[in-house]
Amino acid sequence: MMIKGHIHTFFSIIFAIAFIYGSMLCMNVILKQRQNAFLNESGVTTVQTPVKAWQELADNEADSYSKNDNSTEVLSSAQIKDAVDSWNNRSADVLHSPVKGQISMEEAIDNGKEWLKNMGVDGVTESYVDEKVVNEAKTGQGSLSVEADTVAYATLSYAITGTGDKQVELSKLAEPYNSFWTVQLEKTGINAVLYVNAVTGSVWGAELNEKYNSGEFKPDYNKIEKFWNLAGMESTDSDWLNVSEKDTKAIYESSAEPVYAVMNYKRHYMNTVVSEYTKEKKYIEYVTVEYRLETK
Repeated sequence: MMIKGHIHTFFSIIFAIAFIYGSMLCMNVILKQRQNAFLNESGVTTVQTPVKAWQELADNEADSYSKNDNSTEVLSSAQIKDAVDSWNNRSADVLHSPVKGQISMEEAIDNGKEWLKNMGVDGVTESYVDEKVVNEAKTGQGSLSVEADTVAYATLSYAITGTGDKQVELSKLAEPYNSFWTVQLEKTGINAVLYVNAVTGSVWGAELNEKYNSGEFKPDYNKIEKFWNLAGMESTDSDWLNVSEKDTKAIYESSAEPVYAVMNYKRHYMNTVVSEYTKEKKYIEYVTVEYRLETK
């Protein structure tokens, strides 16, 4: 009986060891499968140092591609086209910290505020901040700034286009001009999402959500030229503006650049507001104005 007891104990120990190692092996396989599935999905990925440090153009090349004073750095036509094309066709954003030659989060937010002023968009304090924004800032995926006039939130990322294997794309160092600061500015009556190129410091895309009293909103298609100039793009006498009021869309193009500007207006629903004092009904109209650069 004692021998049988020892044999039973021995095999119990062997079984327990085999079970533990088998469980560990299965868990590693499951984790590997989940990792591969995650890397193949579109979305947001965080990588510590995925971007090259900025190397400025040689003097003779920079002279050929010089921009106006709105650009803090100089990019060639090919680099501008590459940056706009990859950002517009991204399937995922890879979050990262700024590298040498890229502007800081504070500079991106300041540039965004200045851009709103130059575009004639302004407002006062917004008391509401999206809970998701606050949580992301707390977890280190974003930066939250609350000032007297504006609530600001910003993240820096570069684009993955989804044309190849995501693991391979993540293993390569991206060009610094392919990174953009996504800056969200909230004020009373307006919510702005701005896409600021991390090398030039210029706004190359924007989504402005504003509210107006019924009948107040008047489309101003001339603002697309202002957007073009603030983006640091070169203008010539042969530039042309095409406005389609029916489609509430405008296009600004210059022969000097490999990109062109697009501006869209979208009207949303009307909201009824009743005055607490006069009991008078007021109709509020919500409008989205979108600006972006596109490649030819």
